[in-house]
Parts: sequence; structure tokens; C-alpha cells
Amino acid sequence: MKMVIVGASGRSGTELAKQALEQGHDVTALVRNEDKMREKVPDQKLKVETVDVTSVESLTPHFKGKDAVVNALSHVGELKDTVTIFSESMKAIVPATRNANVRRLLTLSAWFTFDDPKEPTPPFILQLLGNVLKDLARMETYIMEECSDLDWTLARFPYLVAGPATELPLIEKENATQVSGVQGKMSRGDVARFVLATLSSDKYKGKAVAVITVQNEK
Repeated sequence: MKMVIVGASGRSGTELAKQALEQGHDVTALVRNEDKMREKVPDQKLKVETVDVTSVESLTPHFKGKDAVVNALSHVGELKDTVTIFSESMKAIVPATRNANVRRLLTLSAWFTFDDPKEPTPPFILQLLGNVLKDLARMETYIMEECSDLDWTLARFPYLVAGPATELPLIEKENATQVSGVQGKMSRGDVARFVLATLSSDKYKGKAVAVITVQNEK
């Protein structure tokens, strides 16, 4: 697969790039700082380009000829600050994807982007991540309402921690904002495992899906 990762120097993007290269995929990392990316993933097979993630013109040339675009952008800065990076970048990523004639778009998101009356978002999460979740919700709404011509997937993940991919099963709930009744963490290695498996199939095209690793009780 020829894939491009927007925000590849973030913690999830870095893990995704590593696993994709290990699986033999052709990977292009789009970042703000090439040196930083090279330090994290020194594999010379990785193509690294610096871009403005909010510019259609900057992104389009790097999307051409690719099979899939993955958005792994993360928020950088104070959590109390107003967050706009997710919605603003997606309004550049989507037109660039269309300009490059790429249909497959997968974006990393989070649990609790929309409130579920049956299982409300825990107050401490809203207090800590409220601004991030609001902008992720704006991004998701844009994709769901404006991108019916693309094979998009919204992958919603819980609290993420450093760690490699495991062999533990994944719980996947289509069109859910969380996996009800399950609490826990998920390694970034397992995020990459899910993303690559999903891109290699027709699963969850035009869908949002909440994911978590089955928790190991040992």
C-alpha cells in the first residue's frame, strides 16, 4: 500500500509509520520538522516531507499517487487553550484528497466526541479534554456531513499510552462514541495495528468506530 501519514511525528503517527514500514508498505510522513521525524524513525525507506497541514496547496502534491491518507494529527499546546487544529486541518486534507484522486481517508479521533445520554462523558474528561473533544467533534461532523464521496473511517480511541502492539483481541463498536462498560487504556502500538488492518480491508468505510484492546486481567 502507498500511504501518507499527516502528523506522522506525533506519538501515534510515529508508531504507525514504524509498523507500516515493517509490513512493507510505501510510507510518506508529512510533518512540520523533518529532523525530528528522522530521529524518531531513522529507516531510510521512510519518505519525509515538511508541509503546512492547513494548506490544500501544500498537501495535494504529497497525496498524489497514494492509496490512502491517514490523519494522525494531535494537539500540541495547553489543554485549556482553544483548539482548532483538527477541524482546520481536515478542511485542507479533504480537498487535497479529492484533488489527488484518493478515496481512502482514515482519521484518528477519540472516545466521547459526542455525548451519549445513556452513558454520559465522565466530568473529569470534559474538564481535562473538553476543548480537544469539541474540535474533534467539529472535525467528525465535517467528515460525516461533507465527505460522502470518500471512503472515510473515523477511528475513535480511548486513553492512549506508549507501548508496542499486543496480540490481545480488539473490541470494535461501529457508530459508537465509546465502548460501553469497558474502561482502560490502549497502547499506541495497538492503534497502529488497528489502523493498518482497517486500511487493508473494506471494513468501516463510511463509518465511525470506537475501539479498545480487551483488557488483560493479569
